[in-house]
Amino acid sequence: HKIMAEATGGGVGVRDEALLDSALEGVFAGFGDQDQVVVRRYDREVDGLIVCGCPSDNPAKGAGILLARMFGRIKGWHYRPKILQKLSFGAYNRPFEKEGWPSAWVCSDPDVLKAYHADPLCQFVFTADGFMNLLLLMKDCYSTDWTAGRPGLPVYFISGAQDPCRVSDKALGQAVQAMKDRGYENVSLKLYPGLRHEIHNETRHEEVWADILSFSMDLGHVTGRKP
Repeated sequence: HKIMAEATGGGVGVRDEALLDSALEGVFAGFGDQDQVVVRRYDREVDGLIVCGCPSDNPAKGAGILLARMFGRIKGWHYRPKILQKLSFGAYNRPFEKEGWPSAWVCSDPDVLKAYHADPLCQFVFTADGFMNLLLLMKDCYSTDWTAGRPGLPVYFISGAQDPCRVSDKALGQAVQAMKDRGYENVSLKLYPGLRHEIHNETRHEEVWADILSFSMDLGHVTGRKP
């Protein structure tokens, strides 16, 4: 598996992008719940996991799944339920409402927010099928019926300290602990003060990419050493 860093404004803050590409070979990195779910099944096939923008567990996910199924069966699976959009993401923007952007929670950089809200591909609403699978993914992620296939796998959580997806530092800590409870022994977390959800697009994105590069190089991909 491989993550390719796409530049925002022409660079990712790492001088040698070929080095970054080499370092990230064999590292699985994802946003949200999908990364833990993939590694749950394939942790023997990757050398490291970076969990970025991890949403904390939502106790209302069961009700959300039922509601999404109801919309899908009555309105069709391609129907886009605005009520689920509001329930899922509406609270995220409350701390940033004074900034005037509907989705200011994604980033603190005004230029990025302007481009984000001008891009129709960033303004979509999930379908009923999309919401159902998003919540099923969260349910799968936080289930306790599995154990680590590779306990020594390095797992690196990174998050903006103002990312509302984390809910709170305590809830994010519980997400980190959930990976430890599954048997992973090398789990770490870094919070970036002042940053929000899309930390790779933030004002300090160079620091974020440098940390990702450092983690990946520590796995030995540049030298060929395996952990």
